[in-house]
Amino acid sequence: MAKEDKREGLFTGQDADGNDVVVYVKKPTVKEYRDSQISYNKAFRAALDSGAVLKKKLNEYMRDQGLWDDEKETETHRCHDSTLLEPS
Repeated sequence: MAKEDKREGLFTGQDADGNDVVVYVKKPTVKEYRDSQISYNKAFRAALDSGAVLKKKLNEYMRDQGLWDDEKETETHRCHDSTLLEPS
């Protein structure tokens, strides 16, 4: 028996205005995945070339400036984990 993938299927929720939203999520085909990786790599390179800061460097900078700490990092992870949607 195949294992059920909880990341694929019908998801429901609400938008910022409280309207009901229904979204269907599916796994990409091999071609869709390959094409998305090419687009991602191009966009990532363009961002780096225009001076974008990588997450690790930004984290280090914010900690050096006293803008970020372990407590804020933990809270960020807790908030992220609590927003994961369950399929309908």
